[in-house]
Order: sequence, then structure tokens, then C-alpha cells
Amino acid sequence: MRIFLVRHGESLGNVDKSVHKTMPDFAIPLSDEGHEQAERAGNWLNQYLLRGAARMGYAGLTNIGSHAIPHYGRMYTEVQLLKPRLWQSPYKRTRETADHIASALGENLLDRREHLLLCEQHFGLFDGIPDDELPKVYPEEHAHYKKCEDYHGRFWSRMPMGESRFDVAMRVHQAFGTLQRDAEKGGVKQIVVVAHGVTIRCFVMMWLHKPYEWIEQEPNPANCSIRLIEGHEDKGYIYQGSMEPEPRTYFISGHGNVTEEEFQEHYVPQLRQVLSDSFETRFVVGDFRGADTLAQQWLLGKTKNVTVYHMFESPRFNAGWPTKGGFQSNATRDRAMTAASDDDIAWLRDPDTNSGTRRNLLRRKKA
Repeated sequence: MRIFLVRHGESLGNVDKSVHKTMPDFAIPLSDEGHEQAERAGNWLNQYLLRGAARMGYAGLTNIGSHAIPHYGRMYTEVQLLKPRLWQSPYKRTRETADHIASALGENLLDRREHLLLCEQHFGLFDGIPDDELPKVYPEEHAHYKKCEDYHGRFWSRMPMGESRFDVAMRVHQAFGTLQRDAEKGGVKQIVVVAHGVTIRCFVMMWLHKPYEWIEQEPNPANCSIRLIEGHEDKGYIYQGSMEPEPRTYFISGHGNVTEEEFQEHYVPQLRQVLSDSFETRFVVGDFRGADTLAQQWLLGKTKNVTVYHMFESPRFNAGWPTKGGFQSNATRDRAMTAASDDDIAWLRDPDTNSGTRRNLLRRKKA
């Protein structure tokens, strides 16, 4: 079984701690940035899952077969069981994050469920109070908590009327039975868990049988980061969430008479590399024959992030991608693609020939 652990997107509480003074923790929603983070994470995860299916020899998560498997009184097909089940914490910010992920996965999602035991650590009386104010507001309670923290670390230190990280670890462990039944009795092969920073760290610690000291040293995950556990092996963060670098855009250009063999030799290795760097990598490409046409066709099914630039009202060739047109010449079209991109993917058969491709590369150097 593969488990994808997703921390919620940026919340209003992450942006402004004072929100906790007027709103209970479970009711705090995502910020505008948090919604965008969740949407990006969902799109990234969908592409990751589709690529995994392709590596297994399937065209997608809905094209696998129809062998029926009983599952709690219902019949699921092998098609459905390759799709992930989504489990979410019942807090507002995790529900909103899961909304975006479920929307991005669409028909590639088996179903969506909620588990109470995946909620955030309960901070009790300390909820919403800045650390530097705690000794003043709750002097005795804070003194007791601080004594435990100084001696044992935060793992064992229980918030007054709240939880310690030990408490979180125990209740997260109780949720494992549900996930294991999904796999053993239901045949579910992939699970997405949308939860919270402490909850996710406790999940990793308990699932992989790590000592409690591990959680004291493990940093809190970034908003919308995705950590993968495969069987009993920690694959680490496969998506960095709010720390993920901005996706790069590449301008693909080349000669109009590039052959299929030349494209495979000089373009495909570069395209594979930049796609492996990030599933959000973007491309701009022209509408001419040769390199333009071959690139458009090769990228089909590998990404959704391609824009075809063309002259006048409609492209000369388009494999079905979104377009941007109205340019009066190839030169103005190419200049626009350079301006809209970060780097080039191009090949010159003769570097000394004054071709449009050569001008594109020289334009980048001068920029």
C-alpha cells in the first residue's frame, strides 16, 4: 500500500496568530494562498498518479480491467482499487484542502472519507495564546508544562485541558486499523491522508516504528507538502508544498525539417528531464511543422501545461493544446514566446546557419 500524507494549505491562523483568540482551531479556514497551494498540490498529485499508472503499463487510472473484488458488501473493480481513497481530518482547513485535491483527481479518485482521529493536536487552554504571554495568562499551568518540556521534551508534555504529542500518536495509531482494513480486506492500493503537521509526524513515527526522539528532531512539514510511505519504507517528501519552487516555462523551437529520429535524439532527453524535475513544468511552442509538430505530439498525455503560439486567427498545426494567437509574423510570435518562458529547449543542425532557432537562442542570451 502507498500512503500519501498531505498537510493542509496555509490557514488564516498560519498567517495571523491572533485569529485563534476569536475562532476555535477546528473552524479556522484556509487563506487565499492556502487555497492556491491546495489546488497546485492536487494537480501535482494527479499527474504523479497518472505517471505511476503509465509506468505500470496502463493508459490511466480508469483503464485497467473489470475483475470484481468484494469490499464491505460492495463490488469494486481492479480499475477502482488502483485509484486512491482520500481520508481527511474533520477540521475546516483540512476539509477545504481535500476539496481541492478531490477536484483535481476527479474520476481518478476512488472515494473520499473522514476520520475523527486524524485531527490536529488539541492545545487546550494554550490555544491561541502567544508563547511569550503564556507565563502571564496561565502561570501555574505553564510552569508545569515547561518543567515537563525541559525534562522530557515536547513529546510527553500535555497542554492543560489539551493533548501531548504522545496523546496524538496514540489516537493516530488507532486509525491505522481502518487504513489496514482498506488494504487487506478491501484491496485498496493507494491512500491519500489530508491532515496536520503534528498529526503527520506522529503518523510517520508510529507507522515506521521510530523512537519518540525522532519527532523532536523532525521539522514540521510545509503547507501542502506530500510525503510518501510505500509499504514500510519512507520515501520522504515527493512534493515540497509551499516550499516548492515556482515551475519553469520552456520555449521549444527547432527547424521545420527536424526528423523523428533527430527529435528523439536531441529533444526527448531534455523534455524527459524537465518533466521529471516538476510535474508543473510548462511549455510554449509554435505551430509550424518539424520540431513544433513533433513536440506537440510527444507531449500529449505527459502534461497539460502546453500553450501553442500562432500567427493570425488559427494555428497551422495544433494537437489540441490551448493557444495564443494574433501575431503578425513568426518573429513577433517567437519574441513573445521568449518573453513568456525561462529557458529554451532547442537544437541546431548547423550552429553557423542564421535560422529562426538560432535567433531564438541568441535572443535569450541578450535578455
